Formats: sequence, C-alpha cells, structure tokens
Amino acid sequence: MDLSPTDALIIVDIQNDYCEDGSMPVAGALELVKVLSNLSRRVKSRGGRVIATQDWHTDKHLSFSENGGQWPQHCVQGTNGAQLHPELKLPVGSIVIRKGTNPKVEARSAFTESTLLETLRRFSAERVFVCGVPTEITVLETALEANSLGFGTYVVEDGVAALAQDNAEAAEAIEKMKSVGIEFVSGTELAS
Repeated sequence: MDLSPTDALIIVDIQNDYCEDGSMPVAGALELVKVLSNLSRRVKSRGGRVIATQDWHTDKHLSFSENGGQWPQHCVQGTNGAQLHPELKLPVGSIVIRKGTNPKVEARSAFTESTLLETLRRFSAERVFVCGVPTEITVLETALEANSLGFGTYVVEDGVAALAQDNAEAAEAIEKMKSVGIEFVSGTELAS
C-alpha cells in the first residue's frame, strides 16, 4: 500500500499500565511495541504523520473502581504507568496527544476532549491507520469516530490487542468496524 503525506498513523495508548505488570495489562500489548516502532518509521519515511495517544487521568477519574467506575486505577498523570512504553521508539517529529484528562468524562475515543481532530486537520490528513490497545474499547471508538468524521479509516490488524480474555468481544468490535466500512490492513502491507 502506498503511503503519503496525507496519511497519519494513530498509535493508541501503548503505555506502561496497559503492558505486562501494569495495572490494566492487555495481553499482547508488549509484542506490539516493536511492530509499531517499525511501522511508525515507515509512515514517517513516506512523509506521513505519527501520532501517539496517551491516557492522562487524574486520580479522581470516574472510570476508576474506587470512584464508581469499572476499571482499576490506571494511567494517572505523572506516574510511570501513564508513560509511553520505553521501548516504543517513535520517529523524530511524532506528536503525543494526551487525553482523558477530564475526571468526569470517560473519553473512550482518542478524539474526545483532545487535540487529535485539529492536529489531523492541521496536517491535511485524509487517511488514518489506527493501532494500539485495547481493540474493543479505545481502538474501536477512535476508528469509528475517525470514520464518521470522513477520514479514510484503516485498522492495522496485527497492530492491535484486546483487553478482554474472551475473544468474542474483540471479534464483535472488529465486525462493528467492518460493518461501517473501516478497512483492515496488515503492518506488512503498510511496510511494503
């Protein structure tokens, strides 16, 4: 697949808390680090933009179980768990967008209360390639919103991992994305 300066790779939440030993580990997240590092270099070499998103919650975030939510505390601002994984090697010029800063907003999509949309528009992005974690939550919602906003939307099928132990949830998320016209590509296709 030919990549161009109007393409953007969106790497969703490859943070320590979502990797092994994190407070909300996603099985397979650590294996994505090398794949996404290589893919980000490929996109950058073709003039595309690389954007990494980063959950940046306060300790009072409504999604945390101690605040009435369904998740353990994770990706709290300024903690090691909130940092991008140290082995995720992003090319010079990559953009990091923090999200989930409002303690009263769930923000399942990377577009919610973030600068992602204005960043994509500033660089005249036409297509986005979404990857990262978790497939059935943030990847799903980010891809759906990108698609609804009119971007050509692709998900890197070997660049995502699901939080759910039950594969049915991830499969349902994938079918939901495909049903609205989101395409799936492999990292190999993008790297060729």
